[in-house]
Amino acid sequence: WTPREVLCHMIYWHQATLDGMTSVAAGGEALRIYASTDEMNARSVGRQAGQSVVQLIEQLNPIQEGLISAARSMPDANAAVLISGSGAEMSTVQRLERIANHWNEHLEEMKKALHPLNT
Repeated sequence: WTPREVLCHMIYWHQATLDGMTSVAAGGEALRIYASTDEMNARSVGRQAGQSVVQLIEQLNPIQEGLISAARSMPDANAAVLISGSGAEMSTVQRLERIANHWNEHLEEMKKALHPLNT
């Protein structure tokens, strides 16, 4: 993954989580993702064609702020907010943990790519 591809897929999954949290907080349903994770990751890169890394970061910042706000307003942080293509349900708590862990995984990958002798 390039840094640009990482940003593209983070934008998608962060927004999907935010959309699911917003829906559930308003009394609606969890967001259902019908395609596989790999398919959605590929689509997320395609959807951002032509966007620079700076533009992607500018998109991600307000989504991050929205996630924080939405998480604080969730009546039940353990309620499902996202349902994967396989039918697995994830709560706000699970999604935020996944986002944090996944972000750290990608940062480590990029550090290794930039400094291969230090790993």
